[in-house]
Amino acid sequence: MRALLFVVGFLLLLALAPMPYGYYEFLRVVVTVVAGIVILRELGENSVLWLITFALIAALFNPLFIVHFDRKVWAVIDMLAAGIFLFKAFKWPRSIRREN
Repeated sequence: MRALLFVVGFLLLLALAPMPYGYYEFLRVVVTVVAGIVILRELGENSVLWLITFALIAALFNPLFIVHFDRKVWAVIDMLAAGIFLFKAFKWPRSIRREN
């Protein structure tokens, strides 16, 4: 899960560069799906702050009901969302591997 959060953070930072429109469509799907996964994982943890944060991210990036902003506004949103995903990746508990 940590690796997935790092990848999404990187993809969001990559969106700051001029990219074809298809990249942003792809990004919307990836961010929404991963935010949904984080929400499902956090439901059992009773972490309301993370639930609200990732629900807002999923709502902003959802590919079905597209939210339209100026490119400069999206740049700020992309940076904030990247920071959130990367912060969450660093804070995500590492899985414990057991040797048999």
